[in-house]
Amino acid sequence: MVIFAKPTHGLDVRNMTAVRERIRRSARAGMAVILISTDMEELLGLADRIGVMSGGRIVGMVAKGPRARSQIGELMSGITL
Repeated sequence: MVIFAKPTHGLDVRNMTAVRERIRRSARAGMAVILISTDMEELLGLADRIGVMSGGRIVGMVAKGPRARSQIGELMSGITL
């Protein structure tokens, strides 16, 4: 298992692309990957499932898909799915 916490924060585009590809390679190789990020685009682009936290607790899990962005927004604003 590998944990990436804000892996692309502050990086230029070239290095950001390289780090994201490394995360993808790790997952393809069968490694369990936990990605912690405040970048919604990064999460939607890399994650299969997204856990949404509020007040230090996981308030819901969202599967990657066409409604993921709106479901995450609902969880962030206190709406339970």
